[in-house]
Amino acid sequence: MTELFPPIPLSAWADSKETVHRFTQIVGKIRLDQAPPRNHWWHVPFHLTGRGITSRPMGRDLMFAIDFDFVDHRLVINTLAGQTASFPLPGLSVAAFHEQLFTALSHFGIRAHIAGKPYDLTDSIPFAEDTTHAAYDPHWVNRYWQVLSQLGLVLEGCW
Repeated sequence: MTELFPPIPLSAWADSKETVHRFTQIVGKIRLDQAPPRNHWWHVPFHLTGRGITSRPMGRDLMFAIDFDFVDHRLVINTLAGQTASFPLPGLSVAAFHEQLFTALSHFGIRAHIAGKPYDLTDSIPFAEDTTHAAYDPHWVNRYWQVLSQLGLVLEGCW
């Protein structure tokens, strides 16, 4: 059983947080490129799942979704045509994540165009060149998702 709002001290997972933040920015920028705009930016946020977070369906010619599985610690891409690609998240730098994601999308014929630098962070290392951020501690990333899931229930009025 998961503790209600388990502790997640920043000092324990700061490096993983920085890496995952950049991973999610890359996927978020793909969502910006591939989803029709909606008022109040409602087409942009990630949504919680039973295993992590999802972009929800998007795409111009081919519908697809990108999921972060924080249980098995993988990125999963599923298309409406039934195609699937996935790769493990631990051990990847931001540059390696960027390369694997865009290679997988290209394999499906998906062409996404994104701004290649992080938004509103203290550094502006282009994603494709960022080998600095490569920490991914599965324990703390899973804890982060658990806390997000519990907060999601609170904010939706389920508790």
